Amino acid sequence: MSLITIFRWLKKLLHYDNKEEEQRPREEDEDCTSILADAASQQFSFPRKFSYDEIQAATSKFVRKHNPGNGKVAYFEGRLRSSGKRVVVKKVEASRRLSKEDFMEEVTKMSSIQHRNLVELQGFCLLRSSFFLVYSDYMYSRTPLDKLLFGNSDDALRWTSRLQIVVDVAKGLACLHSNNVLHLDLKSENVHLDSNFRAKISDFGFSSLAAEKTTMTVRGTPGYMAPEWLQMRVSEKTDVYSFGILVLEVVSGKKTIHYEKQMLRHLGTWAFQVAHRGRLFEMVDTKILPEVSSHSRQMKNLLKIGLWCIQADARIRPSMSSAVKMLEEGRSIIDPPLPPLPREDASIDMDFSLSVVMEMMQHRQDYGKKSSFFRK
Repeated sequence: MSLITIFRWLKKLLHYDNKEEEQRPREEDEDCTSILADAASQQFSFPRKFSYDEIQAATSKFVRKHNPGNGKVAYFEGRLRSSGKRVVVKKVEASRRLSKEDFMEEVTKMSSIQHRNLVELQGFCLLRSSFFLVYSDYMYSRTPLDKLLFGNSDDALRWTSRLQIVVDVAKGLACLHSNNVLHLDLKSENVHLDSNFRAKISDFGFSSLAAEKTTMTVRGTPGYMAPEWLQMRVSEKTDVYSFGILVLEVVSGKKTIHYEKQMLRHLGTWAFQVAHRGRLFEMVDTKILPEVSSHSRQMKNLLKIGLWCIQADARIRPSMSSAVKMLEEGRSIIDPPLPPLPREDASIDMDFSLSVVMEMMQHRQDYGKKSSFFRK
């Protein structure tokens, strides 16, 4: 094989994922002009509208993926040529479930939400077949919470930092809910920390629900998903469940799906089992055990808040505004209800959240192909 042939083969291999983007025709949707005009007439503020050429140039033709992404959503690192600012571009394929009107409605709502604990939306681009959201460099230059909690670094997060992260996330989520927006995929990967360990939530949007209603679009990450997903009914309390799991991750340093005594466990079920034994401090990450004596009340309160948030009955869970109040007041939290213990001889933790995963793996092709969370 000649060197020229090898070069062409390598070039084709390296750019295979970007072929669709490079060959995409210039199909910027002119209809969005009328949508923007309607929004302006209603005095809505809008982030900047980018052209497809700007998005393509910023991402070097969609070469640098920010993370693997999945399905019809992908993320790309970029730098705006006009300003030199780093950004992360989220690409969403258009579908019957996400129309142009839906996209613009979400952009309108997201642009009106500004909070210190939410990653800022910089702009958007609208095509007939794809939508793009441009976020600030916070997603690019900051550290995701999961890397600090579950990475191999010996530099453990101190307790005060962990508590502040939880408070920041709670406030950001409460802000979304006060604007009738659900996140529906809150997890440690979507929490980004600065050098002072202050947190911002990313990847929200496309979930504006003024009240509880039926949805036919499954979102979320296995282990963080509330049991009501089985009935395809979501509300603010669905986010509260995910927040509760996040709280337990922060305190315990354990992943939501992990191995415990050679058995696959779900963090929620494990936490309830420990609570049944009346030994809450067994949940505390061994890396911060020396700090228990100084912060025992805060740790106990935070664990109880986490357990309140992951109640199977959504009606029992607190609202995010109530969770913020509990976190800030620092008063002793009453003991949460504890569900019946699962069978001790179970070979796998068939917690209600894992049941959701099994249901999706059996009936939904997109999720059925992704079982990596079962690997040790």
